[in-house]
Amino acid sequence: MYEIRRKGKILSGWIYFKCLMRQFRQFTPPLLRLEIDNNSLPPRRYLMALTANGTGFGGIFNLTPKASLDDGLLDILLVEAIPKHTFLLNVPRAIMGKHLSLRQVSYYMSKRVTIKSDNPVPYHIDGESYYNNQFSIRLLPKALKIVAPYPKSLVSG
Repeated sequence: MYEIRRKGKILSGWIYFKCLMRQFRQFTPPLLRLEIDNNSLPPRRYLMALTANGTGFGGIFNLTPKASLDDGLLDILLVEAIPKHTFLLNVPRAIMGKHLSLRQVSYYMSKRVTIKSDNPVPYHIDGESYYNNQFSIRLLPKALKIVAPYPKSLVSG
């Protein structure tokens, strides 16, 4: 069963990657103004401005490797506009979560981020695409109650 799930995860990851590449060909990095916990960053063109609470994306990408679901902080990954060949050369690093040392990458942990642009920009929430020119994201710690079965590995037996 694990092998089937693992293969499905890899397959879905590469389907995600293929869609990403299709969009990437026609994408022009927008000029964004970001405010992270009341600290304004200089306006800059970003290839990616990602806000997350977890580490994984698209089944194979470990884009926010420092993220923790229970630390009460958002993890923010910013990738400056870079040439497409530089992006493609670094995809393996992003899959492994080893991209944070690249000089075009900035990483922040915060309670709130506001992103503004003069024109509507594409953004994604759990795989669904939308457009807007301003949005704020904040984390509501411990706002979601989850019920799950007790792991068998913890049951003495």
